[in-house]
Formats: sequence, structure tokens, C-alpha cells
Amino acid sequence: MHKILVTLMAFALTAAAADVTGTWIGKVDVGNAGSDLTIPWSVTLKQNGSELTGTAGDASHQFPIEKAEIQGNSVTFQVTAGAVLTFHLRQEGDVMKGTARIVHEDQGTVHEGPVSLRRKSHNFGPKS
Repeated sequence: MHKILVTLMAFALTAAAADVTGTWIGKVDVGNAGSDLTIPWSVTLKQNGSELTGTAGDASHQFPIEKAEIQGNSVTFQVTAGAVLTFHLRQEGDVMKGTARIVHEDQGTVHEGPVSLRRKSHNFGPKS
């Protein structure tokens, strides 16, 4: 009986939605056709159930995330920063990996590449 209870508890924890709250840092590689453009990237997320809010950007600018969705360990959101950046990420513990698609609407160009982020902190409240 004890083994069944432990197995059910482990399954319930695995099936639970990911907690993506925190600050994530890493890089977005959006090189295109021989160029090597790697952007240091930071994302700050706050999750409340299935609601996801936050900001994302490089070291000099943070922009609000839009159209954010979280389903299990999958996270998607957009950032509008002169271009529209769409992120499709998968969380595994304190790492999120996936892809970013950058569309420059005024130029009609599209860049796509891998994203790799590591959770820096979970802290959102004032420090005691």
C-alpha cells in the first residue's frame, strides 16, 4: 500500500504544471544566412496559476511580455521591441530551451534560432 501511495504522489508531482516564476538569463541565437548574432537575454516571469506576466529583453531594455501561455512545461509568449519576437520554450527544472522567431514587419525579414535560459532567482518580493 505504501508503494502505491508513493507512486501516486510522484505521478501527481510530475503531472503538475511547471513553476516558471523567477528571473531567467541566457541567450537568443538569431543568426541568419551565415551571420552569427547572439543576444544576451533576460526574462522575468510571474506565474499565478495559468496566468503569466513579466518582461523580457537585453541588458539595456526590458519589454512587457504579451500573449503569454503556459501549458504543463511549455511556455509561449511574445515581445514587441521594434520587431515581434515569439518564444516557444520548454522548462526542465531551472533550464528553459526552445526557439525564438523574430519578425521585422517593416523590412519583411524573419530570423529564427535557439534560445537557452537558466533560472537566476525565484525572488519577487522585498528582501527581509
